Amino acid sequence: SKLAVPQTFSGFATQFNILVSGFISSFREGGISILYYAERLYQLPLALIGISIGTVILPYLASLNIRNQKDKIIDLLSITFKIALSLIIPAAFGLIFLSKMIVSVIYEYGIFGEYEVTEVSNVLIGFSFGLPAYVLIRIFSSVFYSMADTKNPLKYSLMAIGINIALSIPLFVNFGVVGIAYATSLSAWFHLIVIYMKLRRLKLISINMQIFIETLKIIFSSLIMLLIIKMLIHNIYFLYPVISLLIFVLVGMISYMLCLFLTGVYRKSDIKDFIKDF
Repeated sequence: SKLAVPQTFSGFATQFNILVSGFISSFREGGISILYYAERLYQLPLALIGISIGTVILPYLASLNIRNQKDKIIDLLSITFKIALSLIIPAAFGLIFLSKMIVSVIYEYGIFGEYEVTEVSNVLIGFSFGLPAYVLIRIFSSVFYSMADTKNPLKYSLMAIGINIALSIPLFVNFGVVGIAYATSLSAWFHLIVIYMKLRRLKLISINMQIFIETLKIIFSSLIMLLIIKMLIHNIYFLYPVISLLIFVLVGMISYMLCLFLTGVYRKSDIKDFIKDF
């Protein structure tokens, strides 16, 4: 029960963060709705990637001995780090680049017009900048939970909430609801850095030059994906926005995967090993 209480409060901290953001946004007409619609969109890749990977690796981490099997923990986190970034970075880039189209396709009907689409898409862009941080926080927190340490994740969550509130108020005053989204993303990056530094002090994670280069290749591949999508947008017109969006997503995924293999981020053996391990 001593372990369960901090973990429960850590989960509540996230909901409290959303509650505070909603309260601040309520001072602008329609602010709560704008924030709500944008949150629903960015939380989808967060749940699919961050929560899923964190849930998968937790039992394996729990089975390892932190004192005698640090090398295995480092290897697992390095592989997971690479997989998570290769999934979430293109997703974040896609949400940023296609934000207006995505919001329009999903929400634009009835009283949801051009103005609402623009507002929600801008807030979605703000949230999307923090997506890689959100996902890595979920994964790195699993290491603490596997060690039966729930106090540190709670402490870091509370620190991030404090920074989020401190940033949200002035940014909201100056930039409106979109300021809350950027404040949330900035606090998430701070949260990630704090967790990473703690894991590094415990010698449970090692971001070496190879991982750094692979991360640059993932970003490069994502930019190539956006360039190809941009060429499609400017040269091909489809009558139905839903069909257009589906084609852009499909072409983007294929081009991105090809880039990953061409740049050497992944090889056929990596896919086989991943399937065999999990």
